[in-house]
Amino acid sequence: MQQSPAEAKDSIAFAKLTLGQIAAGFGIPQFWLDGDLTGANYSSLRAGLIPARAKLEQFQYHQIIPQILAPLWRRVQTRAYLSVSVDSPDLAPALKAEWLPPRFMQVDPAKDTQALIAQIDAKLTSRTKAVASLGWNIADLDKEIAAETTGDTNAD
Repeated sequence: MQQSPAEAKDSIAFAKLTLGQIAAGFGIPQFWLDGDLTGANYSSLRAGLIPARAKLEQFQYHQIIPQILAPLWRRVQTRAYLSVSVDSPDLAPALKAEWLPPRFMQVDPAKDTQALIAQIDAKLTSRTKAVASLGWNIADLDKEIAAETTGDTNAD
């Protein structure tokens, strides 16, 4: 069935309205669903992203980590302990894990880096946590930096 141009225009508007309602129901910006950044600017994107990211962080820390990751970690460690893969008389330390999800990508990474440096300088976070939030292991990063400083490209 052929649509007239007016009907096609109405169906596009209806689809955008529906996507907007779905996004509002999830508490996320509409462009996360449709990828349409028409009419968006830096301020409007930032205003929409801040509460959406806060909601996602809540989901990570209140659902994903305690309800999925922590029980899974305990199960894996318990099985390793029971199969004598863990040489520890006490299982409690092996069950502890610190969960640090990666930070969200930023629109302006230079400002984000400066903010992270300021947090470390103000003792609001540690360098270890800052490096972990970027998705790196601090021991590996320090080895790599030391190897670059000494010129040893074969260091592990």
